[in-house]
Amino acid sequence: MNSRERLLLITVVLLGVGMVAIYAYTSMTAAVANRTAQIAAIENQINQQKITVRRGGMAARNLKSLQERSLPANRGMAQTIYSEWLLNLVDEKVGLKDCSVIPKKGSGGNQFYSQLRFQVDGEATLEQVVAFLHGFYSSNDLHQIKNLRLKPIASSDNRLLDFSADVEAIILPGNQRATVGNLASNRFGDLTLDDFQTVILSRNVFAPANKAPSISSISNKTTNRDERFTFTVKARDADELDNLTFRLEGDAPKGMEIDEEDGTLLWRPEENGEFQVRVAVTDDGTPSLSDSVDFKVTVKDPPPPPVEDEEPEPPRPRFDEAEHAYVIGTVSKGTDQTIWLKIRTTGKLLRLSVGDPINVGTVEGVIDSIGDKDVVILTDEGMLRVQVGQSLVAS
Repeated sequence: MNSRERLLLITVVLLGVGMVAIYAYTSMTAAVANRTAQIAAIENQINQQKITVRRGGMAARNLKSLQERSLPANRGMAQTIYSEWLLNLVDEKVGLKDCSVIPKKGSGGNQFYSQLRFQVDGEATLEQVVAFLHGFYSSNDLHQIKNLRLKPIASSDNRLLDFSADVEAIILPGNQRATVGNLASNRFGDLTLDDFQTVILSRNVFAPANKAPSISSISNKTTNRDERFTFTVKARDADELDNLTFRLEGDAPKGMEIDEEDGTLLWRPEENGEFQVRVAVTDDGTPSLSDSVDFKVTVKDPPPPPVEDEEPEPPRPRFDEAEHAYVIGTVSKGTDQTIWLKIRTTGKLLRLSVGDPINVGTVEGVIDSIGDKDVVILTDEGMLRVQVGQSLVAS
Protein backbone atom coordinates (compact mmCIF):
# COMPACT_ATOMS: atom_id res chain seq x y z
CA MET A 1 0.00 0.00 0.00
CA ASN A 2 1.53 3.10 -1.11
CA SER A 3 1.37 6.38 0.74
CA ARG A 4 -1.50 7.59 -1.25
CA GLU A 5 -3.66 4.66 -0.33
CA ARG A 6 -2.64 4.96 3.35
CA LEU A 7 -3.72 8.61 3.34
CA LEU A 8 -7.03 7.71 1.78
CA LEU A 9 -7.60 4.97 4.36
CA ILE A 10 -6.79 7.27 7.23
CA THR A 11 -9.19 9.84 5.85
CA VAL A 12 -11.99 7.30 5.54
CA VAL A 13 -11.39 6.06 9.10
CA LEU A 14 -11.39 9.57 10.50
CA LEU A 15 -14.62 10.37 8.68
CA GLY A 16 -16.23 7.25 10.09
CA VAL A 17 -15.12 8.06 13.61
CA GLY A 18 -16.44 11.64 13.20
CA MET A 19 -19.79 10.43 12.01
CA VAL A 20 -20.08 8.00 14.91
CA ALA A 21 -19.14 10.80 17.33
CA ILE A 22 -21.68 13.15 15.79
CA TYR A 23 -24.40 10.53 16.01
CA ALA A 24 -23.56 9.73 19.58
CA TYR A 25 -23.55 13.42 20.56
CA THR A 26 -26.85 14.05 18.77
CA SER A 27 -28.49 11.10 20.46
CA MET A 28 -27.21 12.13 23.88
CA THR A 29 -28.29 15.75 23.36
CA ALA A 30 -31.77 14.69 22.30
CA ALA A 31 -32.09 12.47 25.35
CA VAL A 32 -30.97 15.27 27.67
CA ALA A 33 -33.37 17.73 26.03
CA ASN A 34 -36.22 15.27 26.34
CA ARG A 35 -35.38 14.68 29.98
CA THR A 36 -35.18 18.41 30.63
CA ALA A 37 -38.55 18.95 28.97
CA GLN A 38 -40.08 16.21 31.11
CA ILE A 39 -38.63 17.79 34.26
CA ALA A 40 -39.92 21.24 33.23
CA ALA A 41 -43.37 19.83 32.54
CA ILE A 42 -43.43 18.13 35.92
CA GLU A 43 -42.22 21.31 37.65
CA ASN A 44 -44.91 23.29 35.81
CA GLN A 45 -47.54 20.83 36.96
CA ILE A 46 -46.25 21.16 40.52
CA ASN A 47 -46.35 24.95 40.30
CA GLN A 48 -49.86 24.85 38.91
CA GLN A 49 -50.89 22.57 41.74
CA LYS A 50 -49.31 24.99 44.25
CA ILE A 51 -51.15 27.90 42.65
CA THR A 52 -54.37 25.94 42.77
CA VAL A 53 -53.78 25.12 46.43
CA ARG A 54 -52.96 28.76 47.22
CA ARG A 55 -56.01 29.94 45.33
CA GLY A 56 -58.09 27.40 47.17
CA GLY A 57 -56.70 28.62 50.48
CA MET A 58 -57.33 32.23 49.53
CA ALA A 59 -60.82 31.35 48.37
CA ALA A 60 -61.46 29.52 51.64
CA ARG A 61 -60.20 32.48 53.65
CA ASN A 62 -62.23 34.89 51.52
CA LEU A 63 -65.29 32.70 51.90
CA LYS A 64 -64.78 32.61 55.66
CA SER A 65 -64.40 36.39 55.75
CA LEU A 66 -67.49 36.84 53.59
CA GLN A 67 -69.42 34.43 55.79
CA GLU A 68 -68.40 36.40 58.90
CA ARG A 69 -69.60 39.61 57.24
CA SER A 70 -72.81 38.04 56.00
CA LEU A 71 -76.20 38.89 57.45
CA PRO A 72 -77.72 36.21 59.72
CA ALA A 73 -78.65 33.02 57.93
CA ASN A 74 -82.26 33.36 59.08
CA ARG A 75 -83.75 35.49 56.31
CA GLY A 76 -86.61 36.95 58.35
CA MET A 77 -84.30 37.88 61.20
CA ALA A 78 -81.75 39.35 58.78
CA GLN A 79 -84.35 41.56 57.10
CA THR A 80 -85.67 42.81 60.45
CA ILE A 81 -82.39 43.71 62.14
CA TYR A 82 -80.82 45.15 58.97
CA SER A 83 -83.88 47.36 58.36
CA GLU A 84 -83.62 48.60 61.95
CA TRP A 85 -79.90 49.34 61.52
CA LEU A 86 -80.49 51.26 58.29
CA LEU A 87 -83.34 53.27 59.81
CA ASN A 88 -81.26 54.11 62.88
CA LEU A 89 -78.43 55.28 60.61
CA VAL A 90 -80.53 57.61 58.45
CA ASP A 91 -82.88 58.83 61.19
CA GLU A 92 -80.96 58.96 64.47
CA LYS A 93 -77.32 59.33 63.40
CA VAL A 94 -77.60 61.28 60.15
CA GLY A 95 -80.94 63.00 60.68
CA LEU A 96 -82.53 62.73 57.23
CA LYS A 97 -85.85 64.51 56.97
CA ASP A 98 -88.96 62.40 56.28
CA CYS A 99 -86.79 59.29 55.92
CA SER A 100 -88.00 55.73 55.28
CA VAL A 101 -86.46 52.28 54.77
CA ILE A 102 -88.57 49.94 52.63
CA PRO A 103 -87.67 46.26 51.89
CA LYS A 104 -88.06 45.58 48.17
CA LYS A 105 -89.88 42.54 46.84
CA GLY A 106 -88.23 40.06 44.53
CA SER A 107 -84.92 39.94 46.38
CA GLY A 108 -82.54 37.69 44.45
CA GLY A 109 -80.12 34.87 45.22
CA ASN A 110 -79.37 31.24 44.39
CA GLN A 111 -78.45 27.99 46.13
CA PHE A 112 -75.24 29.52 47.47
CA TYR A 113 -76.51 32.86 48.82
CA SER A 114 -79.58 35.02 49.38
CA GLN A 115 -79.89 38.71 48.59
CA LEU A 116 -81.93 41.39 50.37
CA ARG A 117 -82.77 44.73 48.79
CA PHE A 118 -83.91 47.94 50.45
CA GLN A 119 -84.85 51.41 49.29
CA VAL A 120 -83.89 54.36 51.50
CA ASP A 121 -85.69 57.67 50.86
CA GLY A 122 -85.68 61.09 52.50
CA GLU A 123 -84.56 64.69 52.26
CA ALA A 124 -80.97 65.55 53.13
CA THR A 125 -78.31 68.20 52.89
CA LEU A 126 -75.09 67.34 51.10
CA GLU A 127 -73.40 67.18 54.50
CA GLN A 128 -75.91 64.53 55.61
CA VAL A 129 -75.37 62.55 52.40
CA VAL A 130 -71.63 62.39 53.13
CA ALA A 131 -72.37 61.37 56.72
CA PHE A 132 -74.69 58.58 55.48
CA LEU A 133 -72.10 57.19 53.06
CA HIS A 134 -69.39 57.32 55.71
CA GLY A 135 -71.61 55.61 58.28
CA PHE A 136 -72.74 52.97 55.77
CA TYR A 137 -69.27 51.97 54.62
CA SER A 138 -67.78 52.22 58.11
CA SER A 139 -69.65 48.98 58.76
CA ASN A 140 -67.99 45.92 57.24
CA ASP A 141 -71.23 44.03 56.69
CA LEU A 142 -71.66 42.28 53.37
CA HIS A 143 -73.66 45.07 51.78
CA GLN A 144 -73.39 47.79 49.16
CA ILE A 145 -75.21 50.81 47.76
CA LYS A 146 -76.27 49.79 44.28
CA ASN A 147 -77.70 53.15 43.19
CA LEU A 148 -77.71 56.63 44.74
CA ARG A 149 -79.96 59.40 43.39
CA LEU A 150 -79.70 63.03 44.52
CA LYS A 151 -81.88 65.83 43.20
CA PRO A 152 -82.21 69.42 44.46
CA ILE A 153 -85.65 70.17 45.89
CA ALA A 154 -87.35 73.23 44.40
CA SER A 155 -88.19 75.00 47.65
CA SER A 156 -87.16 77.98 49.75
CA ASP A 157 -84.33 75.92 51.21
CA ASN A 158 -82.22 75.08 48.18
CA ARG A 159 -79.75 73.14 50.31
CA LEU A 160 -82.12 70.17 50.67
CA LEU A 161 -81.76 67.25 48.26
CA ASP A 162 -84.24 64.54 47.38
CA PHE A 163 -82.33 61.46 48.56
CA SER A 164 -82.91 57.90 47.34
CA ALA A 165 -80.59 54.90 47.64
CA ASP A 166 -80.91 51.25 46.58
CA VAL A 167 -79.13 49.01 49.09
CA GLU A 168 -78.23 45.34 48.69
CA ALA A 169 -77.15 42.94 51.46
CA ILE A 170 -76.02 39.30 51.19
CA ILE A 171 -76.91 36.26 53.33
CA LEU A 172 -74.54 33.26 53.29
CA PRO A 173 -75.44 29.92 54.89
CA GLY A 174 -74.17 29.20 58.35
CA ASN A 175 -73.90 32.72 59.78
CA GLN A 176 -75.29 32.90 63.31
CA ARG A 177 -74.91 36.65 63.97
CA ALA A 178 -77.58 38.30 66.09
CA THR A 179 -76.68 41.90 65.18
CA VAL A 180 -75.48 43.90 62.18
CA GLY A 181 -73.52 47.12 61.86
CA ASN A 182 -71.03 46.06 64.54
CA LEU A 183 -68.14 45.08 62.23
CA ALA A 184 -65.62 47.90 61.87
CA SER A 185 -64.26 48.51 58.38
CA ASN A 186 -60.69 49.60 57.64
CA ARG A 187 -61.43 50.81 54.13
CA PHE A 188 -61.03 54.48 55.16
CA GLY A 189 -57.67 54.07 56.87
CA ASP A 190 -56.90 57.14 58.99
CA LEU A 191 -59.42 59.35 57.16
CA THR A 192 -62.30 60.66 59.28
CA LEU A 193 -65.75 61.95 58.40
CA ASP A 194 -64.42 65.52 58.69
CA ASP A 195 -61.74 64.74 56.10
CA PHE A 196 -64.35 63.60 53.57
CA GLN A 197 -66.68 66.50 54.30
CA THR A 198 -63.87 69.04 53.93
CA VAL A 199 -63.15 67.80 50.40
CA ILE A 200 -66.66 67.00 49.20
CA LEU A 201 -68.53 69.95 50.67
CA SER A 202 -66.04 72.39 49.18
CA ARG A 203 -67.26 71.24 45.75
CA ASN A 204 -71.02 71.47 46.21
CA VAL A 205 -72.43 71.00 42.71
CA PHE A 206 -76.04 71.41 43.83
CA ALA A 207 -75.99 75.06 44.95
CA PRO A 208 -74.07 78.30 44.39
CA ALA A 209 -70.82 78.70 46.26
CA ASN A 210 -71.29 79.66 49.90
CA LYS A 211 -70.47 83.24 50.82
CA ALA A 212 -68.65 84.00 54.05
CA PRO A 213 -70.41 86.02 56.78
CA SER A 214 -69.06 89.44 57.71
CA ILE A 215 -68.76 91.04 61.16
CA SER A 216 -69.30 94.78 61.37
CA SER A 217 -66.21 96.67 62.51
CA ILE A 218 -65.96 97.11 66.28
CA SER A 219 -64.29 100.13 67.88
CA ASN A 220 -62.30 99.82 71.09
CA LYS A 221 -64.42 99.88 74.24
CA THR A 222 -63.98 101.30 77.75
CA THR A 223 -65.72 100.10 80.89
CA ASN A 224 -65.38 100.29 84.67
CA ARG A 225 -64.11 97.59 86.98
CA ASP A 226 -66.79 95.54 88.79
CA GLU A 227 -69.49 96.94 86.51
CA ARG A 228 -71.55 94.98 84.00
CA PHE A 229 -70.24 95.35 80.44
CA THR A 230 -72.47 94.30 77.56
CA PHE A 231 -72.18 94.75 73.82
CA THR A 232 -73.88 93.12 70.82
CA VAL A 233 -71.71 92.03 67.90
CA LYS A 234 -73.39 92.62 64.54
CA ALA A 235 -72.84 90.31 61.56
CA ARG A 236 -74.52 89.70 58.22
CA ASP A 237 -74.53 86.95 55.61
CA ALA A 238 -75.40 87.37 51.95
CA ASP A 239 -76.92 83.87 52.03
CA GLU A 240 -80.22 84.53 53.76
CA LEU A 241 -80.77 80.85 54.62
CA ASP A 242 -77.54 80.56 56.58
CA ASN A 243 -77.67 80.53 60.38
CA LEU A 244 -74.83 82.31 62.18
CA THR A 245 -73.04 81.13 65.31
CA PHE A 246 -70.89 83.47 67.39
CA ARG A 247 -67.95 82.47 69.59
CA LEU A 248 -64.93 83.90 71.40
CA GLU A 249 -61.51 82.88 70.07
CA GLY A 250 -58.03 82.99 71.55
CA ASP A 251 -57.38 83.93 75.17
CA ALA A 252 -60.67 85.60 76.01
CA PRO A 253 -60.74 87.69 79.22
CA LYS A 254 -61.67 85.73 82.33
CA GLY A 255 -65.43 85.56 82.81
CA MET A 256 -66.34 87.00 79.38
CA GLU A 257 -69.15 85.16 77.58
CA ILE A 258 -70.97 85.54 74.28
CA ASP A 259 -74.43 84.39 73.27
CA GLU A 260 -73.77 82.12 70.29
CA GLU A 261 -77.08 82.99 68.67
CA ASP A 262 -77.38 86.79 68.90
CA GLY A 263 -73.74 87.75 69.55
CA THR A 264 -74.31 89.55 72.87
CA LEU A 265 -71.12 89.92 74.93
CA LEU A 266 -71.46 89.78 78.73
CA TRP A 267 -68.65 90.57 81.18
CA ARG A 268 -68.05 91.92 84.66
CA PRO A 269 -64.29 92.70 84.82
CA GLU A 270 -62.54 92.24 88.15
CA GLU A 271 -59.29 94.07 87.41
CA ASN A 272 -58.02 97.06 85.49
CA GLY A 273 -56.08 96.75 82.24
CA GLU A 274 -56.31 96.47 78.47
CA PHE A 275 -57.81 93.24 77.16
CA GLN A 276 -57.68 91.95 73.58
CA VAL A 277 -60.88 90.29 72.40
CA ARG A 278 -61.42 88.25 69.24
CA VAL A 279 -64.97 87.46 68.16
CA ALA A 280 -65.70 85.00 65.33
CA VAL A 281 -68.87 84.08 63.47
CA THR A 282 -69.49 80.93 61.41
CA ASP A 283 -72.35 80.12 59.05
CA ASP A 284 -73.87 76.72 58.39
CA GLY A 285 -73.46 76.86 54.62
CA THR A 286 -71.72 74.23 52.52
CA PRO A 287 -68.87 74.41 53.33
CA SER A 288 -69.19 76.53 56.47
CA LEU A 289 -67.22 79.80 56.37
CA SER A 290 -66.14 82.20 59.11
CA ASP A 291 -65.09 85.76 59.82
CA SER A 292 -63.45 87.30 62.88
CA VAL A 293 -62.61 90.72 64.26
CA ASP A 294 -60.33 91.96 67.05
CA PHE A 295 -60.90 94.88 69.39
CA LYS A 296 -59.67 96.12 72.75
CA VAL A 297 -61.53 96.67 76.01
CA THR A 298 -59.96 99.04 78.54
CA VAL A 299 -61.00 98.57 82.17
CA LYS A 300 -60.47 101.45 84.59
CA ASP A 301 -61.42 102.43 88.12
CA PRO A 302 -65.08 103.23 88.66
CA PRO A 303 -65.84 106.90 89.40
CA PRO A 304 -66.03 107.86 93.09
CA PRO A 305 -69.51 107.92 94.60
CA PRO A 306 -71.15 111.36 94.49
CA VAL A 307 -70.85 113.47 97.65
CA GLU A 308 -74.21 114.31 99.11
CA ASP A 309 -74.29 118.05 99.82
CA GLU A 310 -76.10 119.25 102.90
CA GLU A 311 -79.35 120.91 102.14
CA PRO A 312 -78.83 124.63 102.37
CA GLU A 313 -81.17 126.52 104.60
CA PRO A 314 -83.97 128.00 102.59
CA PRO A 315 -83.37 131.70 102.11
CA ARG A 316 -85.43 133.94 104.26
CA PRO A 317 -88.08 135.59 102.21
CA ARG A 318 -87.48 139.22 101.50
CA PHE A 319 -90.91 139.92 102.95
CA ASP A 320 -91.66 137.93 106.11
CA GLU A 321 -95.31 137.90 107.09
CA ALA A 322 -94.25 136.83 110.59
CA GLU A 323 -92.83 140.32 111.15
CA HIS A 324 -96.31 141.74 110.61
CA ALA A 325 -98.26 139.06 112.48
CA TYR A 326 -99.19 140.31 116.00
CA VAL A 327 -100.76 138.53 118.93
CA ILE A 328 -103.54 140.99 119.74
CA GLY A 329 -105.10 139.09 122.62
CA THR A 330 -106.09 135.88 124.33
CA VAL A 331 -109.63 134.76 124.98
CA SER A 332 -110.71 132.28 127.64
CA LYS A 333 -113.96 130.39 127.38
CA GLY A 334 -114.27 127.91 130.17
CA THR A 335 -111.21 125.74 130.00
CA ASP A 336 -110.60 126.59 126.35
CA GLN A 337 -108.18 129.38 125.47
CA THR A 338 -107.72 131.00 122.11
CA ILE A 339 -105.24 133.54 120.76
CA TRP A 340 -106.06 136.07 118.17
CA LEU A 341 -103.31 136.60 115.63
CA LYS A 342 -103.62 139.56 113.32
CA ILE A 343 -101.70 139.59 110.02
CA ARG A 344 -101.52 143.25 109.23
CA THR A 345 -100.37 142.93 105.64
CA THR A 346 -103.53 141.09 104.65
CA GLY A 347 -105.86 142.03 107.48
CA LYS A 348 -106.43 138.33 108.14
CA LEU A 349 -107.32 137.34 111.74
CA LEU A 350 -106.35 133.87 112.95
CA ARG A 351 -108.00 132.24 115.98
CA LEU A 352 -105.82 129.43 117.24
CA SER A 353 -106.18 127.03 120.17
CA VAL A 354 -103.71 124.71 121.86
CA GLY A 355 -102.62 121.99 119.41
CA ASP A 356 -103.47 123.99 116.29
CA PRO A 357 -100.74 124.29 113.67
CA ILE A 358 -99.40 127.72 112.74
CA ASN A 359 -97.64 128.62 109.51
CA VAL A 360 -97.04 132.32 109.01
CA GLY A 361 -93.99 133.47 107.10
CA THR A 362 -90.87 131.97 108.64
CA VAL A 363 -92.71 130.76 111.73
CA GLU A 364 -94.00 127.21 111.48
CA GLY A 365 -95.05 125.09 114.38
CA VAL A 366 -97.83 124.12 116.80
CA ILE A 367 -99.54 126.12 119.56
CA ASP A 368 -98.16 124.56 122.75
CA SER A 369 -99.78 126.66 125.47
CA ILE A 370 -101.77 129.87 125.89
CA GLY A 371 -101.48 132.16 128.92
CA ASP A 372 -103.24 135.36 129.85
CA LYS A 373 -100.47 137.51 128.40
CA ASP A 374 -98.48 135.26 126.11
CA VAL A 375 -98.51 132.21 123.89
CA VAL A 376 -95.91 129.46 123.43
CA ILE A 377 -95.32 128.05 119.93
CA LEU A 378 -93.38 124.79 119.48
CA THR A 379 -91.20 124.94 116.31
CA ASP A 380 -88.39 122.79 114.88
CA GLU A 381 -85.88 125.27 116.30
CA GLY A 382 -87.40 125.12 119.78
CA MET A 383 -90.00 126.96 121.82
CA LEU A 384 -91.08 130.45 120.73
CA ARG A 385 -92.76 132.63 123.39
CA VAL A 386 -94.72 135.64 122.07
CA GLN A 387 -96.16 138.32 124.35
CA VAL A 388 -99.54 139.83 123.64
CA GLY A 389 -98.97 142.94 121.51
CA GLN A 390 -95.78 141.60 119.89
CA SER A 391 -95.15 140.22 116.40
CA LEU A 392 -94.05 136.66 115.92
CA VAL A 393 -90.55 137.68 114.83
CA ALA A 394 -89.99 140.63 117.10
CA SER A 395 -90.14 138.32 120.09
